[in-house]
Amino acid sequence: MKAHHFDSIEAVIKVTERCNINCTYCYIFNKESDLYESKPKQMSAQTVREVARLLANGALDTNAKHVRVIFHGGEPMMMKISAFEEMCKIFIEEIEHAATISFTIQTNAMLVTDEWISLFQKFNITVGVSIDGPKHINDIARVDHKGHGTYDRVISGVTQLFQAEKDGRLPAPGALCVIDPEQDGGLIFDHLARSLGFKFIDFLLPIETRDSMSDAAALKVGVYLKKVFAAWQELNDKTVTIRFFDKFYTFMTGFDRLQMIGLQRSNGVLILSISSDGTYGPDDTLRIVSDEYYTYDCRNTSIIEYLNNPAIENITLLNNKAPAQCQDCIWVGYCVGGSNHGRLVNRYSKNNGYDNKSVLCKSLDSVYGTLAKTLIDFGYDSDSMFDRLDKTASLVYAEEV
Repeated sequence: MKAHHFDSIEAVIKVTERCNINCTYCYIFNKESDLYESKPKQMSAQTVREVARLLANGALDTNAKHVRVIFHGGEPMMMKISAFEEMCKIFIEEIEHAATISFTIQTNAMLVTDEWISLFQKFNITVGVSIDGPKHINDIARVDHKGHGTYDRVISGVTQLFQAEKDGRLPAPGALCVIDPEQDGGLIFDHLARSLGFKFIDFLLPIETRDSMSDAAALKVGVYLKKVFAAWQELNDKTVTIRFFDKFYTFMTGFDRLQMIGLQRSNGVLILSISSDGTYGPDDTLRIVSDEYYTYDCRNTSIIEYLNNPAIENITLLNNKAPAQCQDCIWVGYCVGGSNHGRLVNRYSKNNGYDNKSVLCKSLDSVYGTLAKTLIDFGYDSDSMFDRLDKTASLVYAEEV
């Protein structure tokens, strides 16, 4: 069996498969997949232990020194606090002999209480908040099951989290924002960074295929991101990090600003998506294409066996090799047909499978050009930047990746 080595394992664990809100764009509940309907509403303590053992053995088998557990859903805070605390204890008990472990929770923050904050503090859980901008934008898609907007309830939780940071109990929360190409990215950035005070913001590319997104809508994603970039430059606060831009700058310059301000960053990360019944697979945005990649059971399929399964080997190859249509693109060594942004799904069409350019190709090209010009204007050597792109492009089209 082929050996695999990773610096770390990142496990996105759906500890609940239900949610207290009903986002219209949710790829779990409102897209093509209905897999959640067959899953337990909540991961049991026994399944938690079995998943933890999978991760511990996987870390040993792949020489991964760190396991990052991301509590996800649904809404993970729908668990009882006592069950959540027991879950954290189990993960630590089962994994700490094999690797270091850290916890993150991705939440809509509507259920935040002081008791939850005390739990986050106890287990050093970093918090990411899902929020799409000011009230009139956030409440377009992020609605509850009665169709009511969620912004005011989210802000109640956000306020408590920032107060906990001020009191020295927690690190500051980060913000995760799904890009709506019809909105003004600059206005949204200003609200998240200036009005609310978020320092780490991740703008997520739309989870769409070439069949589900029009060319016109796809072009607006680039406009959105360039407005975010302009607002970020105008703010001129080096402590505010936008993942999309920093990732590009890190690649082009070899200088990791995230590490310099104390935020963790890794290379060679194995990302797993784990359901509440203990089945697992790759990045779960592929669920809108097919559920076939998510049938591996933590009880009888080790991570090494999973990685050597032909279907998973093929997905890994696709993630690391751009389609032939991208071969002449100057950015291919960085973009890898869009998969560098975790969006292999953006290449999919029913006619050609994944053998397409990303539906966001033109937008990404435009944004990369804007970012690169800024680096050159700041005095970075363009020759060395493009030499790096040339070298990585050769790897993208190597026989083995």
